[in-house]
Amino acid sequence: MMKYIKWTLIIFVFLILPIKSFAAYDSQICVSTGKQCTETEVGPFMKGITKECGNLGNCSLDDIMEVVANVGNFIAGIVGGIVLLMYIVGGMYYIFSGGKKENVDKAKKYITGSTVGLLIIIFAFIGIQFLQQTLGVKTEGGSTYVICDGASGTEGQSCGLEQICSGGSCQNLCTVNHGGKWQCKTVADDALAATCETNVCGSTGTVCCPP
Repeated sequence: MMKYIKWTLIIFVFLILPIKSFAAYDSQICVSTGKQCTETEVGPFMKGITKECGNLGNCSLDDIMEVVANVGNFIAGIVGGIVLLMYIVGGMYYIFSGGKKENVDKAKKYITGSTVGLLIIIFAFIGIQFLQQTLGVKTEGGSTYVICDGASGTEGQSCGLEQICSGGSCQNLCTVNHGGKWQCKTVADDALAATCETNVCGSTGTVCCPP
């Protein structure tokens, strides 16, 4: 009996030590502003996961579901391309059928299959959007951001390009960094532009300037 207990303890130690060592390691993969990893840091399938997940491997259910949503979007895009191709093939069979029943039947099969596939994509897209809304995230230009609702711990997280959640709403970094005193402007005067801060307003040609 003691022999089995001893080997059980040995196996447990060998299993638990790597887990603790891994949890203590900070990979520093995600270093951008906000609490989420970007696509350039972790790739298209894992974008939007928290830095705690990306750097420390301490992933929550929300992180896992975010990856599921990203993969779902990728698959939907591929299937959408296949559906479009099938519609084209079906249309070509109709155009060049020459009245032959077998070619018309093939055209019908392609178009029917394409329609079913299109319906599947539509419902899948609706499901993915619902999932993202449930997780409190939004996607803009290929990047994933949180939705500021003031109740789900989104304060300080990235909610848009050069924007973070502050006071329950999405605000640009210009406003947040300078206590609401500076504003985003389009400045033509080079001398005035020299006093402004760049890369905090989120729009091209706009800089953060003092009042």
